[in-house]
Amino acid sequence: MSNELERVSGIGPISSINLSKAGVKTIEDIASSKPEDLAWIKGIGIVSAKNIIENANDLLKLE
Repeated sequence: MSNELERVSGIGPISSINLSKAGVKTIEDIASSKPEDLAWIKGIGIVSAKNIIENANDLLKLE
């Protein structure tokens, strides 16, 4: 579900693919992650991970 992940601000096509390869499949997976869980994934650093997690939580609140 790469396209679903791209709904989160800060995640583009490449990051979406890399997240999926790492086992992160849903927005809920991102929202429940810790920054350290995502920061090791290629193209995502600790600052980006924090922002992506916050954006995923914000998106879930809107749904």
